[in-house]
Amino acid sequence: PEKEFNNRLAEIIKYSVIDDEKMFRLLEENMDALKAREPKLLLNIVEKCCQIKKSVVEIDEREQGLRRILNFGHTLGHALESLSGYALSHGEGVALGMIAAARISVRMKYLKESEADRVEKVIAEAGLPTRISAGLTSENIINRLKMDKKKKDGVIHFVLIKKIGMPFVSGSVTEEIITDVLEGMKA
Repeated sequence: PEKEFNNRLAEIIKYSVIDDEKMFRLLEENMDALKAREPKLLLNIVEKCCQIKKSVVEIDEREQGLRRILNFGHTLGHALESLSGYALSHGEGVALGMIAAARISVRMKYLKESEADRVEKVIAEAGLPTRISAGLTSENIINRLKMDKKKKDGVIHFVLIKKIGMPFVSGSVTEEIITDVLEGMKA
């Protein structure tokens, strides 16, 4: 079904953002063909995603370092899924989480705003949400983030980006920045 296909597109977009600017450009330029499920394009992209995941997991089997980049968009995504009572699907939550992570990266002066705009645009073209429901308050979202099972020593870690294809993990994102970004993403 289209909604499930779009959910998988969120993961495809994630892989391109964390590892492969060339693949990201391919998505930007060919989203219509991808949405039309063009077989050769789909095969190429799915193979690339599998290669990215395999290489990351082989380097860091126990999620001690590098593997954490696979969580790009997931920290906030899981909180949004849960708070929505799972009205938001996993892919939709991750899509919103990727936009927020890109916007946080801009706020912290790691990423150019034009790059965050590219991430948001490709997510929108994939048929995924780009705005957070007004019913999900920033306070509730932050409280849910504080319960994240992957936080370390009470610190919420976000996968941020310096540019498309260059992720890093940060434990220095303030609640103020998170709140500002969330408020800017409200529907």
